[in-house]
Amino acid sequence: GGSVARITRRGSVELNQMEAEQYTQKCPILPENKRGKVLFRLLKATDKKCYFLCPDFKINKVPQSTNLVRLKWVETPRRVLLIKKPRDDQILKMAKEISKWLVTQKVEVLVEPIVKRTELANEPSVKAYTDEDAGKLEEIVDFVVCLGGDGTLLWLSNLFKESVPPVISFAMGSLGFLTPFPATSYEHYLKQTLRGGFYLTLRSRLHITIERRGTAHGKKGRRGAAPGASASSSTASSSSHISKLRGKFETIAENGNEQIKKKTQRGKGSRVPEGPTPQHPELPVDDDNAEAVAAATALAASIAKNDSNDIIHESKAKVAPSESQHIVRASITGDHIYSSPQLGKAEPKSSTVTREYFTALNEVIVDNAKNSSLTNLDCYSDGVFTTKCQGDGLIVATPTGSTAYSLSAGGSMVHPQVPGILFTPVCPHSLSFRPIIFPDTSKISIKVSDDARGTHEVAFDGKNRQKLYKGDQVHISMSSWPVPAVCRVSETDDWFNGVRSLLHWNQRPSQKRMKEKNDPRSSLLTSLSSISFLEEEEEKGGGDGEGRKGSGK
Repeated sequence: GGSVARITRRGSVELNQMEAEQYTQKCPILPENKRGKVLFRLLKATDKKCYFLCPDFKINKVPQSTNLVRLKWVETPRRVLLIKKPRDDQILKMAKEISKWLVTQKVEVLVEPIVKRTELANEPSVKAYTDEDAGKLEEIVDFVVCLGGDGTLLWLSNLFKESVPPVISFAMGSLGFLTPFPATSYEHYLKQTLRGGFYLTLRSRLHITIERRGTAHGKKGRRGAAPGASASSSTASSSSHISKLRGKFETIAENGNEQIKKKTQRGKGSRVPEGPTPQHPELPVDDDNAEAVAAATALAASIAKNDSNDIIHESKAKVAPSESQHIVRASITGDHIYSSPQLGKAEPKSSTVTREYFTALNEVIVDNAKNSSLTNLDCYSDGVFTTKCQGDGLIVATPTGSTAYSLSAGGSMVHPQVPGILFTPVCPHSLSFRPIIFPDTSKISIKVSDDARGTHEVAFDGKNRQKLYKGDQVHISMSSWPVPAVCRVSETDDWFNGVRSLLHWNQRPSQKRMKEKNDPRSSLLTSLSSISFLEEEEEKGGGDGEGRKGSGK
């Protein structure tokens, strides 16, 4: 009947009866097949819509390709961001030369504030972007010039959490697999970039969410106190972390967060066993404000543990029985905390959920930190249990990262056009655990098993390592914001040139061709081989041959 179609995949798309009838009208009934084959329609669904297809008794698929992604400027670019590898005199000299040339082309050059202060302080041709512009670089920069190696490009990717301007990368590092342009010819390639009309490689990135539940960081896990411990001991354990925080725990914010602060300050209960510090005074705990203390403790501990500029924390806690539920989103920038409350679904009493967000251009690696025990990870794809990973770790990589750590762990090299997510185990304790590739629409979840021995760690492009405890989950999906890298020739040409010349893929001496039959040298070799064959036959004859020779004489 199909009056209502419901498709569930990362979301749901519904067609009401009127929409279904409209699609049906657009797909008229085909004449009956003379051979009696039953007619059919296909209902195709994407993340945003679903529609009917009307195949003529055949099911086909049109290949999707991003090979012809080409950029043309509507206006001439006016502002460029220059990212350079630090502590390299040759690159510093090249950065000064390129910035001066760009200024002659009436293009403003921006650099990172620390680069301006430490290396380009006496260079009037460049300016440092302000702290206010740091969070919206994609809105003010037309394209990016990258001077360095692959690691410099990874650093550049981390500066943009969402949209990334086109990036032209000059090879001035060690390997340069992702940097196809020679720095000595920068003027020629920058002129082409300013004119536009160049091809782009859309290098996919991963969006990662670390989800933690509970408020304790002890050896028993993050779900609270050890089994059998009282509620007061759990609260005391949580409160003790406040005294160990490295930075200032400033005003948590307004609305729901302000209520937490007020309740914490006016409580009159038992004090925690550990003494106060000038920066972090003791928090009194009583029945009225226990939940507020737990919420504040969870958020404070998360902020102290991860003080990088690109982490966002979400803490869900019921502030008080009479107050509305809030989702606290705290974005850390330097030493300041900005937050805004939003309405959300109520959580069970005294439960907290902390979420931290990251991006990665190459890969996400979950390993056993520095201990010798096996990793114990439960892996899911779109909510379906996939496998349990026991070994040294697990790599989830993009096609760009397929030639990095994943390749060293036995994963396949994947063309950047392939829409997939690589799933590569590191030294698995199983002979049958082989690498696989998921569709790029998959949402992969990795959970530290309750049976895990010791702590685990997760890293993003080899940096920003975060500890994982029992019950912590890492959710990985393909980001909607790729890194658009300018191609030197084309996407395919640049990629195969890199795997051949830099990774030496399938490099071996070529096999020599065989001699042709009409070649006189070939006839001579045949004659010599015939003579050798006759001599061997005579030797096999032995004494009979010698007797025949003697009688002949």
